[in-house]
Amino acid sequence: MTGIETEYSAESQEKKSEKKYTSPRIWISLVILALITSGSLSYTYYSSSYEKYLLRKSEEITTVIELVAAFVSTYSEHRTGQTGVSLPVPATFRAAALEIFDKKRTAGNKLTVQMVGLPGLAIKTEPSDEQMTTVVQSMSGGTESTIWTDFIGGPGHEVLRTIKPVKASKQSCVSCHNKLQAPKHVWKLGDTMGAYVLDAPAGAFFSALRWETGLLAVSIVVFILCGSAILMREQHRFSRVRARMQRESERGVMLTEAREMAQNEARSLSAQLLNTNQDLETALAKEKELNELQRQFISMASHEFRTPLSIIDSTAQRLKSRIDSGRFTPEDAHQRIEKIRATVRRMTRLMESTLTAARMQEGKIEVKIGPCDIGKVVREVCEYQQEIAQSHVITYYLAGLPETMLADADSVEQMLVNLLSNAVKYAPDAPNIEVMARVEGSNIVIQVIDHGIGIDADELGRIGERFFRARTSTGIAGTGIGLNLVKKLTEMHGGSVDVDSEKGAGSSFTIRLPIAGPEQKEQPETQAA
Repeated sequence: MTGIETEYSAESQEKKSEKKYTSPRIWISLVILALITSGSLSYTYYSSSYEKYLLRKSEEITTVIELVAAFVSTYSEHRTGQTGVSLPVPATFRAAALEIFDKKRTAGNKLTVQMVGLPGLAIKTEPSDEQMTTVVQSMSGGTESTIWTDFIGGPGHEVLRTIKPVKASKQSCVSCHNKLQAPKHVWKLGDTMGAYVLDAPAGAFFSALRWETGLLAVSIVVFILCGSAILMREQHRFSRVRARMQRESERGVMLTEAREMAQNEARSLSAQLLNTNQDLETALAKEKELNELQRQFISMASHEFRTPLSIIDSTAQRLKSRIDSGRFTPEDAHQRIEKIRATVRRMTRLMESTLTAARMQEGKIEVKIGPCDIGKVVREVCEYQQEIAQSHVITYYLAGLPETMLADADSVEQMLVNLLSNAVKYAPDAPNIEVMARVEGSNIVIQVIDHGIGIDADELGRIGERFFRARTSTGIAGTGIGLNLVKKLTEMHGGSVDVDSEKGAGSSFTIRLPIAGPEQKEQPETQAA
């Protein structure tokens, strides 16, 4: 970076900082944020104060109601026990007492208490306003002592009114009221005989609360805006100082940066050359390995083809010799021809496996998923292999298989043929081979078990690699592509192959295929052999 570019960059940053500090959009956003925050906090404060007020007043009202009820109850019991003395009835006594109580407290914003009777049935005090009349009247038909609470009055004159129904809980009360009011009205236990009306002035509280809430809201807005202004001013000052320091610093380090850039470029080129050399060495090693594998494959394939051709030639010569000697019989012809056919099938399978493996390596292969009678495929492959391998006994067990699954029947058949032919080939002295097919969860599990030469434990992880053959297979014909083909076809079905083996004790190969078929993916159009 040149000196001109350095100064231009620093000045540009300084101008951006100043523009940000004076941007109307930022200030509009800050005002909106301040208003939202202020409104949220003020509303929270107002709601909290309101709830606390209701709780406090509810406790006071409950205490007053309980005191009045206890006081009147005590008076009523005392009056009942007096004879020959004329005392006011409890309703009259209570009304007079509450009237004196209210007169003592109306000088300020104090709680007032009334005991009113039902509209038209009051002994002393009738409801004083329309709302009180409506609420008390609605309580007369209920059986529960539900307390009614609400605010009445306009702004600045709010009153918290609480109305609690009074039930006839004692027979003495019922008798007293019936004595005074019968036959106009006959009372019975449980009737609503009136209600306590408690008015708690709340105008001063709400006026103070509105003032406090408004003051809090304004304070929050002012605090946020002033704080933001101070922070942005300090940020602007810091940006200007940082821009000046940056200009001076960049001027002093330009030569150092240029030198470091040259050194970094040189190191980068050296690293690229080193990586290129390592890539070439790796590619060369892989090429050598591939050439060796191909050489081994060609050697094994040549041996594999030469052996069945020798069998065909030998069988044909024996057949000709018997014909020439006149000892030719239909049984001999049938036996020799079947041997030739079996050998031809062996060569055909070898060629099909080789071609399929080659196409798979190039990515030009697909499986045709469709309804597949898995039980029929397993049974036919086992019976077919039994005909070929007369020296072995292939036993199969089919347990609870579904009628159909989604799979490529030809590919499944090819997998089983490879596994069974390997089981026969690598168990020359152990004639018993078991094939078990069953359902496990959402999968079909097919297991092929032999009791042959087995595989070393350290080589189990490589089973299924292309051209790989275990140490225990030395001296036994094979190409190393069969199990690789099984693994690839199984994976294309969305399944897996597991192997469990012990050297000298045999091997168990387990194929797991999803009953519902593999997930749909794009595949090349070429079909597997």
